[in-house]
Amino acid sequence: MSISPNVWMNDVKTADQELMDLFSCLMVKQQNLLDECNDLIIQIQALPGFERFMTALSFNTLRSTAAHGLVIIINHCDWCSDIIILLHHSPPSLIPTSHDFCSRANGMRDKLFDAQKKGLNSMDYKDILGSVLRDLYDLVGRPVIERLRSLNVPEQSCIWWCPTSVFCSLPLHAMGPIQSDGNVNLYFSNLYIPSYTPTLSALIQACKPST
Repeated sequence: MSISPNVWMNDVKTADQELMDLFSCLMVKQQNLLDECNDLIIQIQALPGFERFMTALSFNTLRSTAAHGLVIIINHCDWCSDIIILLHHSPPSLIPTSHDFCSRANGMRDKLFDAQKKGLNSMDYKDILGSVLRDLYDLVGRPVIERLRSLNVPEQSCIWWCPTSVFCSLPLHAMGPIQSDGNVNLYFSNLYIPSYTPTLSALIQACKPST
């Protein structure tokens, strides 16, 4: 059956009007929820000890975490990955990564997880672990050590690893082996004293003096 153009246009206008009304109601609802959320945050910030709740930390505060050992942040992302060394009295040092940085890290994580299913005492797991440690050193350990040496960071210095994503499940402290003058294989923990922190905020809280 043929439909009059006027009827069809009226139906389109009605549908558009209903859609606009729905969108307007949604925007009003979102704004009301945002206002309620802001009011709650203000109430929480008025409580003792919560003055900085939901507020961004200043860069000086973040940099203060490096007072007890420099912090190495590994940002793992499909779009852009970076290694950032946070120093106490100097600007951060950025180590660029290769285009396949993210995929290589994912591959190491998958290999290690699959090998763990065969048992931690199996030869397959030990072989895979050795392979992952070598690949991890090529991907992260070597460029980090080269940068630490260029920054004149002495060996046996304390450092904090702050990994993200798949690097949280990779043994950064055991990367290697590292070439040395002797016949003994060295690993990252032989050169520096590593620790881990989930976030900079957690490290800030941990370094606060106890009362």
